[in-house]
Amino acid sequence: MGQSVSAAKDLVNDVKSAVDSESLEAIIEALKKITSVAAGNDEMIDALVRNKLIEVLVACLKQSQDVTRAEAAKALSIIADSPKISTVFVQCGGIYPVVMLGLSTEISTQLQSARLMATLARYKESRKALRDAQALNALVIMALAIKTDVQHEAVRAIGNMSIDSELQSDIIDAGALRPLLTLLSSKHPGTARQAIRAIANLAEDINNQKKIVQEGGLIYIVRLLRSKDTDLHRDAARAICNLARLMENQSKIRLTGAITALIDLAKIRNDAGIASSAALLQLCYHDLNQEEILKNKGLELILQIVKTNDVDQLRSSATNLSYFAQEAPSAKQQQIILALIGPVLSLVAHRDPIVYKMAVRALSHFSLRSDCQREIVLQNGVTILVERARTAGIEDIVKLECVRTLTNLALCLETHDQLRSTNYIDFFLELQHSTNSDISAEARLALGNLPNAVESADPTDLLMFFVTLCDSSDVHIQCKATGALANLAAQHQIRDTVAIKALDVIINMTVSSAVSVRREAARALANITRQPDGLICWLKFDSPLASVDSSCNLYPAVSGNPQRLPGKKGLHGNWGAMFASSDAIFLQKDGLSVAGKKGQPPEWTVTVWFIAPLPNTGRWHTLLQSCHGVGGQIVVHSNQKEMGFFDDSKDGSFVSMGIDISKLQPGWHHLAVVAGKSRTTFYVDGERKGSTGSQCVGDFFSVGNCVDGNEPFGTICDFRIYPHCLDPADIKTIFRYKTEPLPDLYCRMVMERGGVPPLVEILKSGVAGAQIPAARALCCLATFVPCRVQIIRCGGLVELAGLVNSPVPELAREAMRALVFLC
Repeated sequence: MGQSVSAAKDLVNDVKSAVDSESLEAIIEALKKITSVAAGNDEMIDALVRNKLIEVLVACLKQSQDVTRAEAAKALSIIADSPKISTVFVQCGGIYPVVMLGLSTEISTQLQSARLMATLARYKESRKALRDAQALNALVIMALAIKTDVQHEAVRAIGNMSIDSELQSDIIDAGALRPLLTLLSSKHPGTARQAIRAIANLAEDINNQKKIVQEGGLIYIVRLLRSKDTDLHRDAARAICNLARLMENQSKIRLTGAITALIDLAKIRNDAGIASSAALLQLCYHDLNQEEILKNKGLELILQIVKTNDVDQLRSSATNLSYFAQEAPSAKQQQIILALIGPVLSLVAHRDPIVYKMAVRALSHFSLRSDCQREIVLQNGVTILVERARTAGIEDIVKLECVRTLTNLALCLETHDQLRSTNYIDFFLELQHSTNSDISAEARLALGNLPNAVESADPTDLLMFFVTLCDSSDVHIQCKATGALANLAAQHQIRDTVAIKALDVIINMTVSSAVSVRREAARALANITRQPDGLICWLKFDSPLASVDSSCNLYPAVSGNPQRLPGKKGLHGNWGAMFASSDAIFLQKDGLSVAGKKGQPPEWTVTVWFIAPLPNTGRWHTLLQSCHGVGGQIVVHSNQKEMGFFDDSKDGSFVSMGIDISKLQPGWHHLAVVAGKSRTTFYVDGERKGSTGSQCVGDFFSVGNCVDGNEPFGTICDFRIYPHCLDPADIKTIFRYKTEPLPDLYCRMVMERGGVPPLVEILKSGVAGAQIPAARALCCLATFVPCRVQIIRCGGLVELAGLVNSPVPELAREAMRALVFLC
């Protein structure tokens, strides 16, 4: 080492002495000696640099004699081939002299200038300095030189500069495109390879993608795909891959015959084959391209982009998958996209940070599709993503993409069972306190989109957080935030809070430009306005149409003509129907049945408001009777006093509950009957009045009268059937509805705040996924008379009528249910 330092010092001193002597011959001899000694000797190069050789050589570049400058450039092209030394060269002010050297009329001088610039352009700081010194203009001139060696080095320099994405548009602006395309046909060894490498790099820039094709570049590039020079194939395929990212180029590429050439190359398992597979993948966004690729078994070739152990190839493949996935949310290529989920997940699990970073980014885009969400879950994607997010030392950006993908998966019902497991809920709860605000936001969105997950978090805090996120400029964030509000609204314990604090925001989301946001907003409104939890029948009797089941489950039939109460004598102003002789509501043709627990009688609760005293008909009064006139769940004895039921589980005898309704104060009273486990309990005005160890086990059929029509009950409203036993607190809550906000409160709020017209507009979207919750919300709203009027005025009746014949069964069903209330 000491000898190298001593020799280096002597060599540098020799150059200095020669320069001082102004002897051209001595300078050339000293520079040649430097070149000879430095070639391939890293130890010597290091010693020379430490002895200030770079400063001396830069001084030589500023000499007036071309031969001196050329020899100095030759030495520098060997010595400056490292990031550290090239930086020293830039700091010594050597860039401008070497650029000026390229403008020499001497071919040998141009050659050394181009060669040195090609060496310097390998390093980022030098590339920027070359750009600032107008080196691109000099390189373009040299690329047009007669001497092929000069062309080669100039194109190599441009190729090295094209690696930098910030310089790609500058290179095109400097006029390099036409010379590069021309040199694709060069016969000089390596020149065509450097030119196609530069073209492939330049095609990464979206603005250049159009310009390259406009200049006729496709013909040159496709010709190289078929070249006998196999070294050209990889970058030619890479150029096609990058050009295909611009949708308008897709059909133009197909017309050149590129797909056939790419398929042939993809069958060879090498770098060119992997690049060709990636190009085929990018071309799949055009329907005719996809058809040709699939017809020629191209899908198998596309999938081989991840079947390599070469990390560099996998990095390139992951990057290409990331680009392809950007268009996936709106693409039609389901077969290809679903086939890619497994390969992408394998890359997410890869050990290389660049590979899994790009793969996670791709998966994040794929997860915006509902079909991909299911496929990701089926292929164990949830576990893979969580494990990747928990990787020690992982970048926040990668963790964010993992959590964002999991949040997208939480929008899919099929994923809920897996995501609701304790481990994953704990994972999201942990991340919601992340110091990275974006990660924290996505974790909260995940919790909001998982039913019952809010039990582990503060639901009110989550609610207000989601309301805030609805103002995001990111449509995907808006969609997930609105979806989270819809899920919160589906939960009994927080639905009222959602309606009070978030209804205006949700209605605003129904007019979003994004159909996905409108879909979630419609779902939220459907959940807010739905019937009380668990109802299987709800007859409000709030309109002349007595057969409207506001639980949206039944299509009852009317016998006779139950009369509305005059004026505002009904409950809540207009609720109530008077059942006289022959008047009855038949719930379901063969009776409405409820199931009990295994081996147990059915469990149910019936609640109703009625006016006391009942009409003194001298007959029995039947409120609810089983099918074909057998049994009776709620009846009043012909003595006009005793209330009870017929025990059809035994001998069918009347069971009195010890309630004398003749003693009730005149006016509205609330009755609740709870049956289950062979016990029946009656409540009047929220208070328990009687209980017995038997029950009626028959189905529900006739309401307001017996089947024969000769036992009318009188005036009733708000008749409900629950398929389970309500507890006393629930019954008290329902009783309070007489004085507290009526059950239709949220339907009224949605109507008054302008929620009906945008729901009708969503029916016109043509997207079944959005139309279904919109129709469901309108169905719930249509159980409220004023809403029915507004829906019809907004054209909802016409739109719903047009959807009853939809090929989507669920949409046709929801449209029909809504029409029942409107017609």
